[in-house]
Amino acid sequence: MSVIFDLKTSDDSWPLMVNHALESYLPEYIEQHGAVGSSLWWEACDKGNIPLLTKRGVVTFLGKRAKAACEIGDIIEIDHDGILSEYDRVAYWQHPEVVVGSRITVKLFEIEVVQKHGVTMFRFERFVEVSN
Repeated sequence: MSVIFDLKTSDDSWPLMVNHALESYLPEYIEQHGAVGSSLWWEACDKGNIPLLTKRGVVTFLGKRAKAACEIGDIIEIDHDGILSEYDRVAYWQHPEVVVGSRITVKLFEIEVVQKHGVTMFRFERFVEVSN
């Protein structure tokens, strides 16, 4: 398996929006785990205190396809045990090892923040692995 994406080594601007929402609506999360993306938060993540979801599947389609509102997009489709997920084929999804038939493992975490106008779900891929 090759790791094609690792959030820990990516651009450090990714947690800005979630931290702003947490500061305003769920400060106890930051008190417990640290600001998302901080060294304290990564320590909590590495210890398993930040729950990770695991999705495994097989790439079933790569290429151009009609999306919502009849626009054409370059997508990757992954079959996770009969449930199809589509991702825009950008960044690490363009890795040369990602081909139809590749097995993909995605580890991700979600943070749900209840705000005054409803619930916002922040979802981040922690890392992505591919094997052929």
